[in-house]
Amino acid sequence: GDQGGGLQFDDVLPYLRAGMAQAQAQPQERRALLSDMFEVGQLVRGPVAAQSMIVAAARLAAGDQAVSSLIRDLQDTRNQRATLGERLDRAQSDPSALAPLIEQMEKQWRDLNRQVDALEQQVQSAAPRYNQLLDRPVTTSEVIENLNADEAIVQILSGDQGSFGFYVDKTGVHAYEIALTGEAIDKRVSQLRESFDAYGRKPYAVQQAHALYGELFGPVAERLSGIKHIISVPNGSLLSLPFALLVTEEPPEISRWDYSQVNWLAKDHELSLAPSVQSLVNLR
Repeated sequence: GDQGGGLQFDDVLPYLRAGMAQAQAQPQERRALLSDMFEVGQLVRGPVAAQSMIVAAARLAAGDQAVSSLIRDLQDTRNQRATLGERLDRAQSDPSALAPLIEQMEKQWRDLNRQVDALEQQVQSAAPRYNQLLDRPVTTSEVIENLNADEAIVQILSGDQGSFGFYVDKTGVHAYEIALTGEAIDKRVSQLRESFDAYGRKPYAVQQAHALYGELFGPVAERLSGIKHIISVPNGSLLSLPFALLVTEEPPEISRWDYSQVNWLAKDHELSLAPSVQSLVNLR
């Protein structure tokens, strides 16, 4: 079902690559091009869990309890419609599915559509800024205005064809391509989570954590040296890996579960997670 618009990362990756090439070829246009790319990146929509976080941020920004409850009802109904839509798609493509069952599901789909339409009108009437909070990309200038001198926001987007990073601090936007597909990131995250999923019976893979730090943050590592607070906006499986567990320097050999000499990302930086770039601006 419709979750408020948006694009998949692989839809915008060719544009981002073309923008990077143009920025290198025309240095005088670099600042404007990177700002445009950063704003396009905000149109990428992630999985349902991430979208729920964004909606929660919009509810908080709405403030009023009754409005917040109405927005929750809208999101719950949209989720019901999305789940039913998946079931209906499977049933319609199944030759053995009974026609009365499909008809019943189609009726439920139409009913949920009407409910969503009605709730959207109620939300728009009660909170005219809701759709703006949810969907509108914020400008680079707005982001910079909401950052302190010692803060930076790092957005990481990934898909089947590759990944991209955006780094923004008071000086502007820096964009870089990450030489990993979403699937490759999934594998790395899974490997790093093994220690926790095994309840500590397996040592944490500090070498791999250092390698992933280099892949995700290497191009902006020098810029981070003067930053105290990093606000990360990841997507995909990176949402399940606290960036505090990334390792910034070549780690020592670990013996007897002693990690005291490991240079964790959290050692030199305060770390926060934001569900979207928009939410950072809207909640400040």
